[in-house]
Amino acid sequence: MKENSKFLYILSILSLIILVFSLFFGGFALLKANSSEELAKENQKLKAEIENLNSQEKELKNTYNKLSVDFEQKKVDFSKTYGFDPDIDEKDLLDEELAYYSNENEKIKAQIIENIKACSDFYKGDYYESEELEDLLSKFSDLSNKNELNSLNPDLYKELNIVSFLDYAKSEGTIKYLSSINSWSKENNIFLFMTIPYSQDLYSISKGLTDYDVNLNSTQAQIDAMYNLYRFFEKSGFKTGKLSSDRLNNLKKTNSDLFKDFYENKGIIETLKEISDNYEKAK
Repeated sequence: MKENSKFLYILSILSLIILVFSLFFGGFALLKANSSEELAKENQKLKAEIENLNSQEKELKNTYNKLSVDFEQKKVDFSKTYGFDPDIDEKDLLDEELAYYSNENEKIKAQIIENIKACSDFYKGDYYESEELEDLLSKFSDLSNKNELNSLNPDLYKELNIVSFLDYAKSEGTIKYLSSINSWSKENNIFLFMTIPYSQDLYSISKGLTDYDVNLNSTQAQIDAMYNLYRFFEKSGFKTGKLSSDRLNNLKKTNSDLFKDFYENKGIIETLKEISDNYEKAK
């Protein structure tokens, strides 16, 4: 009996221990289950937040791309309106403008030269480069400065002794053409000779024999003088044929706007250079 009681006691102790372990493991399992469920919920929450952030990022990218396109378009509109890129540095902008106006003037000079070449039959002939002509023009200049002679006075024929020169000049070019359509006379020979001093610079330009910048100031004046001379010829009964004053008038009008644009650009270039120099000094 005593042994049974002892057995029952031991059995009770074992049962109690088993119960404690069962409760422990049951609670652990329940806690683990609850933790897994919480983790699953947290994962779902994080996943939703990540998806939301990805959606916001995509939306921001679309907004950025749209703003970038709008900004680039506004820069293009600004450039068209004001003539320069707002992103360009001030010094770079000055250099760009200088290059633009310098290039424009090179184009204008080239066009003026082409226009002068198109009328080269008004100033054609190797006699323009003869040493004898240089001496004659020097004498003519001296006589004109002293006012001893009217530039179209037939006595000039005697004073300058242009007979041999004209005989040579009548063999080619402008003088040959005009001589062929007019009768011989001292006055007509003076007219033939006068075509030279009034067109010498134009001849040099058409042949590329001169620094054009140096002669630009006198070019328009010489074209005007040529036009007036040929108008005088025609009024005096001296035939000009295909070398009409109307052609020179067209040359005069065509180049007039080009001369104006050239000097306006030149003024802008000088101003930009001054600004650029001041900009460099201020750095």
